[in-house]
Amino acid sequence: MTHYVHALNASARFFEHRPGVLSRLARLLILALRIRHERARLAELDDTRLADLGISRDAARREAARGFLDIPAHRKSALHL
Repeated sequence: MTHYVHALNASARFFEHRPGVLSRLARLLILALRIRHERARLAELDDTRLADLGISRDAARREAARGFLDIPAHRKSALHL
């Protein structure tokens, strides 16, 4: 795991049980950064690994090109955002 992911995880733990608007915004930002990181890793996978996941190269490119705040609803709801 990279230092980047460790830092995101530590930040998420810090804001996890804190109330308030700023905490919610911080959690949303951390989630958006995590998803951006996941999408970047997905785009780096070779065709064999994508096939193992059942994802085409075009689908991986489309996912990687999604906007920074284009966060799936199920990921937001897990954080009660």
